[in-house]
Order: sequence, then structure tokens, then C-alpha cells
Amino acid sequence: MNWYRTAFGAHYRHLYAHRDGHEAAACVAAIAPWLPLRRGPVVDLGCGAGRHLSPLAAHGAWGLALDLSADLLADAARAAGALALPPVRADMRRLPLRDGSCAAVLSLFTSFGYFGDLDDHAPLLREISRVLVPGGRWCLDHLNAFAVRRELAAGDAVRERRLGSQLVREQRRLGPGGRRVLKDVRIRPLGGAERSAADGVPPQGLDYTESVALFAPAELDELCRGAGLVRVAACGGYDGRDFEAETAERWLLIYEREA
Repeated sequence: MNWYRTAFGAHYRHLYAHRDGHEAAACVAAIAPWLPLRRGPVVDLGCGAGRHLSPLAAHGAWGLALDLSADLLADAARAAGALALPPVRADMRRLPLRDGSCAAVLSLFTSFGYFGDLDDHAPLLREISRVLVPGGRWCLDHLNAFAVRRELAAGDAVRERRLGSQLVREQRRLGPGGRRVLKDVRIRPLGGAERSAADGVPPQGLDYTESVALFAPAELDELCRGAGLVRVAACGGYDGRDFEAETAERWLLIYEREA
């Protein structure tokens, strides 16, 4: 279950290079009207390379980048510069933050669902709730589980591509009962050891399986209520479209910590 320790290594920045600053700016613009971005620290939980930090700063947020990956956190520190608090390396299930110290917590670009089935995330939700001020808000930017199930119902989806000096094969499939989406990732170097190291890939390549929980919004709402979090807003994509769970491009869900 510790696939994320491998998946979010130095190679990740190349594997997902198409997820760029323009997309991050659109995401932040879509959620900003519902978030208290100017009222205190805003935690970018699972920040990756920190591409959301500059857009957050443009909206007046005092951003705190937090991630478990030392490689990506180094990128986040460079991306943020003087725009944010110093980055923090930590497990999101054990936040090194005081009770009620944050105005908002953001789980962007599917940085949620890594730790088993949805019910297994109750401790994480309690931790998010703990660090929020009363009235503080958590934003979850998640994939549309209904769309993923429809896409993969007929069989696995396989993609092969050349990425710099690497050959990448990705096979997406549904887990047992359709409760998780799995992606088998196989990366093999095509160039020399020096080029492979520059891409963050060891000479022998990499093999791992990403695993993300799938749920219905109503299921998450129920789990959040147990942590004192109530959904107050939602939209269906980075363009700010209305929220329709079955057809949304993305699920952008806003929860508020009860007073």
C-alpha cells in the first residue's frame, strides 16, 4: 500500500509534465470564491512540485506546501520562492500543525484516496478537521469516479509513450468491486545511465501500481460528517461549471469545519 513512496519520486515531474501551471491557475480560480484564502495559512496537502502555490499567492493566500516526497518538495521550494511559508515534509495523516491553525486545507489533483478504501480515510479527515479553524474549509479536487468506472467497464486502458529517454507503459484498470482505480506503471530507460538518472529513473527502470479510492460524493459526505466537516459548495470542473456528479470533468468539493 506504500506505492506512493515510489510513484512520487523525481521522475514524477516528467511523467506528469502536461499538468502545468496553466491548469493549476484554472483550478485555483475555480475554487477561490469558496475559500477563506486571505484569513490565515492555507495548506497545499500533497503539494507535489508546488504548481498551485503561485496561483494561490496571486489570490492573496499564505501557502504552506506539505508533501512526503523529498524530491517533489525541493521543486515546490523553488516554485514558491518567497510566495509561501517554508515547505514541510510530512505524512498527511500526521500533520505537524497545531489545532485550529489553518484557514483552509487543499487536496488538489487527486491527492486523496491513497490509503485503502474510503472508510480507511476517516483518520485523515479527522486530522484535516483538527487543523482547521472553526469555519475553515477543505477543498477536495478528485477524479469523477462514475466516469472512471464507465470508461474501464469494458476492459483495461493501456497507453505506451516515449518520455524523454524513457519508455513508459501505463495500464489502468478497476480494482475489486470497482472500489479503486489502479494504474500499473512500467518505466524502462532507453538511453544511458546518466540520462536515466537525470530523469529520476534508476538504471533498471521502475515498476509500481498507483491505487486510488473511488466513491460517490454522498459516501464522502457521510464520512466527512463524522469528522465535523459539512459540504457547502461544489463545481464540476476547472472552468467553474455547475456540479453534476455523473458528468463532471472533475469533482471540486468544498467542506466546512463546523463551529
